[in-house]
This record gives sequence, structure tokens and C-alpha cells, in this order.
Amino acid sequence: MKVERAREYVIENLQYALNPRSIAVVGASRYPTKVGYKVIEELRRWGYKGELYPVNPRSNVVQGLPAYPTVKDIPYDVDLVFVAVPAHIVKSVLEDCVAKKVKIVVIATSAFKEIGRGELQNQLTQYCRDNQLPLIGPNLDQFGPRFPDMSDIYTRALREKIRPLAAQAGIDLREGVYMMYSGPSYETPAEIRCFRTMGADAVGMSTVPEAIVARHCGMDVVGVSCITNMAAGVLDRKLDHSEVVETARRVKGDFTRLLEIILDILRG
Repeated sequence: MKVERAREYVIENLQYALNPRSIAVVGASRYPTKVGYKVIEELRRWGYKGELYPVNPRSNVVQGLPAYPTVKDIPYDVDLVFVAVPAHIVKSVLEDCVAKKVKIVVIATSAFKEIGRGELQNQLTQYCRDNQLPLIGPNLDQFGPRFPDMSDIYTRALREKIRPLAAQAGIDLREGVYMMYSGPSYETPAEIRCFRTMGADAVGMSTVPEAIVARHCGMDVVGVSCITNMAAGVLDRKLDHSEVVETARRVKGDFTRLLEIILDILRG
């Protein structure tokens, strides 16, 4: 199915994918090898603070949590529903989500377009559009491959053009390994030591998700980061966001000139 523009209801509800107050896991399982078990286990392990509602019609309790036969049977509001059931059941789950006024749905189920069941996939997508239910699910092949290559995520040819022109303009560029940390809290000194051991030269709270999406769409990518402060534990002082703002303000002239150089290169 063709996507021509972002839908307003998707934009409005995207916050519930990033920070859901409650998650229902349809296909929640008592068996550790199942996806429906792993999702709940990992959410708990990583410190999810919201409400978790297992959905399993054959069990009253899953991993010590009360389980419900369907999404509609949950007596509380549900922001996000994670679906891990066979493909032929997904439609009924979506109908329950619409009735429950769920904010967003994530489908982990396979066996759609990849095995020739594109029509079923399209039907489910259209149903969600008709009912303004944002759906995260199968890859949109017209945007890019399901498993995009990231070996040259920041396009080498563009980097090689930018470096000498930046040097001519008196702008000192450094290259290294950038690691993304979701934030919004700053990293701990222990985390910084771990990241350094893993090979990171710099860490930030952005850039990487945008670069991955752009690469997935087949776009050339240039990543430019202004390193505004030393990481936690490098210096014997606490981190302060005002330092980040002040450093960014101080270098904005060089940063603007660098962006102008990049834009000139892209214009050809």
C-alpha cells in the first residue's frame, strides 16, 4: 500500500509508542521460549514503570501478573498493544483494540507479505487506517529493505569531499565512533567506561535513529555533531545542561559555515 504523507492521528499518537503508560501483550505466554514471554520479561528487566497487562485466554496469570482473555476485557486504559499471535488471529485483535480505544499497536507477527499473503497485510493496514489506529508492523518495501545494510551509514564519498573544504574554511573536523544513548538523563561514569571499552569516541542522544531511517530509505547520509561537553566521569565535576547550551551558542558560527559547505556539495 502506498504512503503519500504522514497521517495526523499517527503523529498525535506516536508519543504512546515512545512512552506508553500501559502495555497489553496479546499472546502473553507462560513458556520462556515464546515471544509473548520474552516481551514481558525484558520490559520488566529494563525497568518499565508503566502497567503491564498479559492477554491470554487460557491463563489467569502470566509471570505473576493477572491475565485477561482479550484486550476488551482489560478494565483499564491501554496505550499500546503488542501483538504476538498467529496471522489469522490478528484481525480480531485489532477489532478489540479499536473497541478499547487503544492508542497504538505493534505487530510482531510474521507470515504476511513475506510468504505471499500481501492481501491480508493490506486488509489489516486499511482497517487500521479506516479506524485511525496507528500500526507499527511489517516493513514498507517501497521505502527500503527490511534489513538495510549499515556498513557505510555515513557516506564515505561525501565525507571525503567535506573534509578538505572544511579545513580550507578553518573548521577543525574530527571523525570517530558515535554512540547513541536515549536519555534524557546524562550517562553515568560507569556507562561511559563501558561505552569507551566498546569503542565509542563520543556519545549523544540523537543522530543514530535519524541516520538509520535515512539509510533504510536509500539516502546518502552525513552526520555532524557538535561535542559540547566531556562525558560523565571524565572530569571531576557534575554535568550541567547550561554548559551544553553555552558551547553550542559559542560555535554556532562555525557550525553554520560547515552546513553551508555541505549544502553546496549536495547541490552539486
